[in-house]
Amino acid sequence: SDIYYRAKTGADAGIYAEKISYDYKKIIEHKNKVSRQLSNGVAFLEKNHGVDVIKAHAVMKEQHVVSLSDGKTIKADSIVIATGSLPAQLPLPGMDQKGVMDSTGLLNLEKCPNHIVIIGGGVIGIEFATFFWKIGIKVTVVEMLDHILGPFDKDIIAIEEAKLKSSGVELILCARVDSIDSTLCVHYTNVKDGSHGSVQGDVILTAGGRKANSSELGLENIGVILDKKGFVETDGLCRTNIPG
Repeated sequence: SDIYYRAKTGADAGIYAEKISYDYKKIIEHKNKVSRQLSNGVAFLEKNHGVDVIKAHAVMKEQHVVSLSDGKTIKADSIVIATGSLPAQLPLPGMDQKGVMDSTGLLNLEKCPNHIVIIGGGVIGIEFATFFWKIGIKVTVVEMLDHILGPFDKDIIAIEEAKLKSSGVELILCARVDSIDSTLCVHYTNVKDGSHGSVQGDVILTAGGRKANSSELGLENIGVILDKKGFVETDGLCRTNIPG
């Protein structure tokens, strides 16, 4: 989106380009190509350094024993939990509608939307908002707080909000989303005055943050402590409460 935007807005720097356009499907294909290159690069390094990669689901059975979905068992002195995170699913009616997706789904969307409604004004939501407004797509962000970007410095927030608004992005703040109907209309309630509103798009992005990918790992079998959000609790050296 930066390349397209710079080409469209280079007149101030004496750069003129005519008939600038983009092929959204090719943008996604390029993203996938870069992703594969990075993955293949890591795989090459692992192979060269003698790292064995086993593609299977792993479950902790004992403190130093991992059971794999292919029937094998691995014993190790030390085990690292590095399963990452997943998009958090918002508890809203209508989340199963076609056209409602999380960040992973949006990254694989091959048809560019005409109007995207983003539920959540955190870093994920604003990153996608920036991408889409730069390629000329109508963007609406619905956020429950009275500002975007949550705990960021207030001066940074003010600059980003001003930039988004001047770029045509609609920011609906202090809005608690109640539901999404079959027409992809997002219904919300203003948390300050109780008034109701709605906004319709052809794609709805739910950007409610990330959650820990810690379920179905068997961590409870060995007593690993998780916090209330499911993240593994560690000390300053990233060690869990279980030695090894």
